[in-house]
Amino acid sequence: MNTSLPFTIPLLLGVAKAVGLLRLEGRSLLLEYELTDRTLGLLRSELKTVRLPLIEVDELTLNPGWRFDVLQIRVSTLRVARNIPGHDCGIIRLRTLKRDRQRVHRLLQMASTLQSAKTTERLENTPSVG
Repeated sequence: MNTSLPFTIPLLLGVAKAVGLLRLEGRSLLLEYELTDRTLGLLRSELKTVRLPLIEVDELTLNPGWRFDVLQIRVSTLRVARNIPGHDCGIIRLRTLKRDRQRVHRLLQMASTLQSAKTTERLENTPSVG
């Protein structure tokens, strides 16, 4: 099932933006994006790819809005967020279109399932004390 989710990140007080796709790949969130100017869209950077291992993702939240929704990703270390434009102290805010809300919910559900499985696996492999 394809769960690619289009997103934008406003940058430089609205003069530029990052435009890309977010998807689950294995046990990671994969962000592919390029930077572009907001006025004409003529200036584009090369395509960049950032992998966020789900083990490093503390929280995924959808904040519905009137014009667009915001998918907020909070990571546990700045190391994983440093290559994502516009992150704020490990919080990444991706604007998504309201029409993609079902895709966002599907992605959140799949990510939650994978995170739960990883936590269970880690607990089962932890040696007991006693």
